[in-house]
Amino acid sequence: MDNTNQNADPATGQETGERLFTQEQVNTIVQDRIAKEKAKYEKQIADMKAEVSQREKRLEAREKLTEKGLPAELADLVRLDDDKAFNTSLELLERTYKQSHQDPSEKGTAARHSYIPKGGKAADYDPVREAMGLD
Repeated sequence: MDNTNQNADPATGQETGERLFTQEQVNTIVQDRIAKEKAKYEKQIADMKAEVSQREKRLEAREKLTEKGLPAELADLVRLDDDKAFNTSLELLERTYKQSHQDPSEKGTAARHSYIPKGGKAADYDPVREAMGLD
C-alpha cells in the first residue's frame, strides 16, 4: 500500500500521483520554515552582538590599562562579565601591579628581604655566596 495521497483527475479518470495540499497546509508549512530560519538568524545575530561587545570591552580594558600606565597585556585578566566586575578587576590589577613593581627605594629593603645582616647590605647580601666563601 502506498503512503502518499494520490488523487484521481476527475476530468480524465486517471490518477495523477501528486500530493495535493490545502492552502492552510501550505501556509502552515511555510510559516514553520520561516520561523525556523528566523530563529536561526536571530541566534547568529545575538552571538555576533555578544562577540562585538566582548571585543569592545577588551579594547576598553586595554585603553584603561594604558591610561593607568599598566601593560595592555593585562587586559586578558580583566573580567568582562558586567561593568561592576570590570571596574573591580581593573582596580585590583592596578593595585597589585603597582605594588609588585614598586621601586625598591620606595618600599625599603626590609620589604624585599626578610633578613638584613649587621652590615646593612641587604641588596648585595647573598647567604649562599657567603656560606661558600665567595664574598
